[in-house]
Amino acid sequence: MNENVNSKFDSYISGDNTSVVSSSNESGKDTTNQQTDSSSSAQSTSKETYTVKGYTNSSPAFLSKDLNNQFMAFSKIPDKYYGKFTYSGDWNYSSAFQGPMLSYPESMWTSGDASATATYNPQISSYGKVRISAYIPSKETTLNKNIYYEVHHNGKIARIDLNSTNYLDEPSWFTLGTFDFCGNFDEYVVLKRIGSNGNVRASTICFEILNSAGDGTVWQNIFLGPAKNGNNGVEDKTMKTFIDLTNHKYSYEAYYIFQLSAINIEGNNFNPDKNITANDFCSWLNSLTGQKHNKSGATLTVGSAVDLLYNSIGASNKNLEWLESKSSDSFTFLKNIGVITNQEFLSSKSHVLTRAEACVLLKNFYVKFVSNGVDASKWKLSFHDEFSGGYNYDLWLCERGVPGHILSSRWLENGEVKDGKLRLLTKKEKVAAAPDRDWTTGSVYTNPKMFKQKYGYWEASIKINAAAGLNNAFWMIATNHSFEIDIVEGHYPNTVNTNLHAGGIQYSEKFISDYNLSADFHTYGLEWNENELIFYFDGKEISRKANVGAHSEVVPRFSTAVLNWAGKITDKADGCAMEVDWIRIYKQK
Repeated sequence: MNENVNSKFDSYISGDNTSVVSSSNESGKDTTNQQTDSSSSAQSTSKETYTVKGYTNSSPAFLSKDLNNQFMAFSKIPDKYYGKFTYSGDWNYSSAFQGPMLSYPESMWTSGDASATATYNPQISSYGKVRISAYIPSKETTLNKNIYYEVHHNGKIARIDLNSTNYLDEPSWFTLGTFDFCGNFDEYVVLKRIGSNGNVRASTICFEILNSAGDGTVWQNIFLGPAKNGNNGVEDKTMKTFIDLTNHKYSYEAYYIFQLSAINIEGNNFNPDKNITANDFCSWLNSLTGQKHNKSGATLTVGSAVDLLYNSIGASNKNLEWLESKSSDSFTFLKNIGVITNQEFLSSKSHVLTRAEACVLLKNFYVKFVSNGVDASKWKLSFHDEFSGGYNYDLWLCERGVPGHILSSRWLENGEVKDGKLRLLTKKEKVAAAPDRDWTTGSVYTNPKMFKQKYGYWEASIKINAAAGLNNAFWMIATNHSFEIDIVEGHYPNTVNTNLHAGGIQYSEKFISDYNLSADFHTYGLEWNENELIFYFDGKEISRKANVGAHSEVVPRFSTAVLNWAGKITDKADGCAMEVDWIRIYKQK
């Protein structure tokens, strides 16, 4: 790219943090979580069913041996949350008898209402064993010591009774047991009372998702309970549908642009085959880029639309050092960056665009340019691979073996470069070197003699496997295992996990995308510096964590794994692949 063009090319798009907490730890290391907290005052509530989010914390060793001692040693549990706590009946908030969540310390209490219940739904998608423990915050003399919990799991209901013999002198955890979960998001615990005498208190419940290996280690902890100040609940989004997009060949692209809030349409008709006006195209483009383009006309040709997109690139300041083939012709330039594809309507510059065809062009532009990249004035390219050639065996090394913490083995044959994409294949097969594994997956990383780096901006364009039970990862790990950063651990269909495992601490969050992540490529990015890690999805910030212990050179890694905590594995996974379109890593100037 010459200096004049590159100097024109806008820092990327940041948005609201819509992340919710979760985690994964593919490396299988033992790590621990820490956190800070505040308090809240007592408050009475009305009789209603009330929904709030819960809390998630991950730590393979945490709560697995001595629940009380280990939990009380923690000072930090993530403030963001995922899951649902609901109650019915006459309940009141209390700060006098606090639970273990320091940021949300209140418990709840009810007196005299025999029908009062509290329900904890962690919305777990994992298939396997879950150990459940309840926090008992008080041994007050007026406490109703006859309560029971119903555990609704895998189509069954287990009842666990508590009475005076279960209560210690100090606040404590009580393990309800270990249960089989099927991962349908609707397995939960209900607290109920026996009789109407005395107070009943509802505090935190911990759901420990146990690792696939069956060794008793914990993949993820979910803490769920009352949260007076966290009452925004899990948002249930209803996607607007259009009558005339049913079975339309470009309905996916039209909904893609609509979901980005680039299009404001009243009514139930999209008018996909109506010619788009130049003014509407500019309005949609401006919504995607935050720029101002104006063009009048009742219709718009492909050539004019391409010129507008090229001008949008010129109005930004993105680093395009990765671009392998450069051209001053707008049509050729957009073809080189992947915006112009093989759709028939794009073959003629004089073709008049329909509204649906405009969405195809804008969707390609968003995926290939808008949703990724960095400011050229601040960043310089240090490494990239567009996978335009074959597999580079000197650059990309392959893990070969049988990791103990996953349910698949990994081999060279599970990695390939095809049609300009790195593909990590999942196969249902037994190999002689791993007779106890039914699946093989792939894992590749750069040769440290050819590339390694500390800090910088790391991003890749990835399409995850179209099947549950598979972990799709873009990550890095220190050579001495002192830290691990997971830029993404994606789970079908729409879950993005971001993690930092360092110094015995895990900071993990879950982001739920509006998109099926296996249907298209999305950009996963990380800005990593001495002080913090900022995670991005399609150019928008989804998580921000303090940098605790991640301060050495590492290599980028892509891997897949069969795991029980990514959902139930089925034969649908056989033959699936995680695909990587490109990887680009930058250093600050």
